Amino acid sequence: MVRNCNECINARPNPPKSVLTPWKWPQRQWTRVHCDFLGPYKNKTFLIIVDATTKWLEVFQVNSMTAQTVITKLSELIARFGIPRTITTDNAKCFNGDEFQSYCKTLGIRHLTGAPFHPASYGFAESGKYCTLNHK
Repeated sequence: MVRNCNECINARPNPPKSVLTPWKWPQRQWTRVHCDFLGPYKNKTFLIIVDATTKWLEVFQVNSMTAQTVITKLSELIARFGIPRTITTDNAKCFNGDEFQSYCKTLGIRHLTGAPFHPASYGFAESGKYCTLNHK
């Protein structure tokens, strides 16, 4: 009966939000990085990569959101900073495909993904997107 009562449905409290478990703080810089795409923004697409420890933000304007694009840009950063232990991304096809998974496995990188449709769980890359958008 309560399930069919509009007044009851509107009066009931919302279910509690699940508590996010915070990421363990990395001991050194460049041990965990967060990656995400931004765009299209003003007809441009960007790859955002953020170091979890220092919050160092790398922003690349890219032509496509493919695994090869991610691999190329990550390889540039690896040449400068070394191989991260962990990469955190959303569940986009380019990150979950065989090509990117193989790249991570070859380099010994642990690839973690956040909860689908929950951008806050993707870590600092999501914050980096807003920082990039608001930069003038």
